[in-house]
Amino acid sequence: MLHPVVIVKWCGPCGCGYRPLPASWDADCTRLTNDERETVEVVVNFYRDWSADQLSRATHGERPWIEAREGLTPTERGTREISLDTMQDYFSGLMDQSPEDG
Repeated sequence: MLHPVVIVKWCGPCGCGYRPLPASWDADCTRLTNDERETVEVVVNFYRDWSADQLSRATHGERPWIEAREGLTPTERGTREISLDTMQDYFSGLMDQSPEDG
C-alpha cells in the first residue's frame, strides 16, 4: 500500500501516471467522523502542491516504506502492503515527538 496521497497522485481518475490533485472530487465521506474528515482535509491541503517526485522522495525515506521493501532492489517492483498497524505505529510516534526531538 502506498501512502494515501501518492495513490491519488498515481492512480487518479484519468488512469495511472502522475497527475496533479484535483481541486475537489466527489467522494462518499459519510462514513468518516468529523475528526477523520478534518484529518483528510489537512493532509490533502498540506500535500496538494507537492509534485509526485517530492511525495515519492518523502515517503520512500520513511520506516514503513523501507520495511515493506526489505530485500528488494531499488528498481524492483514491490507488492507488499504496509499494514495499518505499521502506519499507525510509525505516524503515532511522529505525533508523540516533541519539537525538541526533531
